[in-house]
Amino acid sequence: MKKMKRLIISMLIITLCSVCFAFGATYIANGDNQQSDTVQIEVVDTLKLKQIQMDSIKQEMVLEVTNYIKKQAPKSHDSIPSYLVEHSIKYNIDLCFMMGQTQLETNFGTSGAGRESSKRSLFGVHIYPGTKFKGYPNYDVAIEEYCKLLRKSYLVKGRDEHYLMRNYVNRSGNHYATAGQYEANLRIAYNTITKSTPIDDLQKMYKSIAI
Repeated sequence: MKKMKRLIISMLIITLCSVCFAFGATYIANGDNQQSDTVQIEVVDTLKLKQIQMDSIKQEMVLEVTNYIKKQAPKSHDSIPSYLVEHSIKYNIDLCFMMGQTQLETNFGTSGAGRESSKRSLFGVHIYPGTKFKGYPNYDVAIEEYCKLLRKSYLVKGRDEHYLMRNYVNRSGNHYATAGQYEANLRIAYNTITKSTPIDDLQKMYKSIAI
């Protein structure tokens, strides 16, 4: 029920923005006798509308990610939700997949090498180009390096996140983790997130507008 409420509210906000901008564009166009100016105004307003819609959905995604993480790991760092959302969009990676993996690896940075007092390695990745790895300077860098690794070595040859949840290997056939039940546990975490939150639906909505 909460998931549906969130989506309804998000759609209402987006619809309201659409109506406001449509009214504004019509009002300006009716007062202008130059057809070329009208077209230009309408194009600008359409771009502004898309950006407002995308920003609204992104804010909703951050809120939902924050709520989910705080329930699972109350002591997780406050910056993690926004970085997860930002980089999932930047690198076009399934946000729920990213969340499921960091939950599995370090419980959102509250255990093991994911802690701020340790290496901030949210995903168990110990790669930081140009340095002898001693840890990431912040969670922003940690998440971005993970996304780069996935795009370079794992999400290749037509593979997607669902493929990795069945067989999490890189382009050379090496497994991401040695645990025999890793993929199964990742699927459980992923399915829990997608079924208990509107995050997956919000990300799909964002992508449909961004196209």
